[in-house]
Amino acid sequence: GNVVRIQTFLVTPAELAPGGSLKLAGSYYVMAPEGQKDIKVIEKRTVHFYDEAEKSWTELGSEETAVTAALGTRRAEGQTMMPKEMAEGRYRITFQVNALDRQDLASQEIVVKKS
Repeated sequence: GNVVRIQTFLVTPAELAPGGSLKLAGSYYVMAPEGQKDIKVIEKRTVHFYDEAEKSWTELGSEETAVTAALGTRRAEGQTMMPKEMAEGRYRITFQVNALDRQDLASQEIVVKKS
């Protein structure tokens, strides 16, 4: 059958100041029965903020990238600047891969703290 698996996902640095830069790196694979050629893959990155008062995660936004890829392993890398007005606290970056009616996701927490 069809398989979508994230192998690695790493966000660095784990702690940064508002206005800092984050590097995202991951790898995943997509497998399907023989005969499948290039397939449509959606890579999605979502940022959540942990609200200490509510004791819950709030989604701040997401970004999707559609790619056409061959079956097998792919690397997903990127860099993003965090806003200077970003609040201090805990954030969670989630990487999700959707293809062939399957999905997988991985998350990592980071801390934003003024230096």
